[in-house]
Amino acid sequence: PGYCSPSADLKFTDIPNGVAALSKMPAEGWAQIGVFIAFLELFPLRQEADRAPGDAPGCGRLGVPWFFVAGRPGTVCDPTASERSLNAEINNGRLAMVAITGMVA
Repeated sequence: PGYCSPSADLKFTDIPNGVAALSKMPAEGWAQIGVFIAFLELFPLRQEADRAPGDAPGCGRLGVPWFFVAGRPGTVCDPTASERSLNAEINNGRLAMVAITGMVA
């Protein structure tokens, strides 16, 4: 389907499954992942002394930074609409669990 590393001529199909895949990843790939994680830890997801652990500034209720979310942070204006949406989400989750159980059985 494509190249994981074109310069190393490494295709996705050449990478084995499981733990063996860790040794096939080029060092530059691991460095890229490490630099990205370091960037997130140092800048948008930094821990401040006056906040609870994991409560980074500019993050939502689930800890997802707002720059990753399409909308802007804010409060729900209509509580009944919010309750209706939350109930619909719960019902969709229940239906998904029933569907998975039906496929397994």
